[in-house]
Amino acid sequence: MTSGNVMPRTKTCNELLSLFSKLNRTERAWVLYADMFRLKIKSSVCTFNIMINVLCKEGKLNKAKEFLGFMEILGIKPTVVTYNTIIHGFCLRGRVGGA
Repeated sequence: MTSGNVMPRTKTCNELLSLFSKLNRTERAWVLYADMFRLKIKSSVCTFNIMINVLCKEGKLNKAKEFLGFMEILGIKPTVVTYNTIIHGFCLRGRVGGA
């Protein structure tokens, strides 16, 4: 899109991030997320939820919690989906106490 001078919207990027996550293409999701940052495409609560899910899939639970803090610093309020994603990630790894 960018090579054709078309700036993707946050919603478009979120759809792609979600697809990469569902296909377990987490590396590709991180590349796209970095591109969003580089192109100054704003992240939404949905973007953060997807990337927190990616971190949980990768087993990076502490990083997922850090991402939660980062989104709060940016003024993006976590939703029930955000918290449920982190809780689910901890439970899948047998870390019920962390959940």
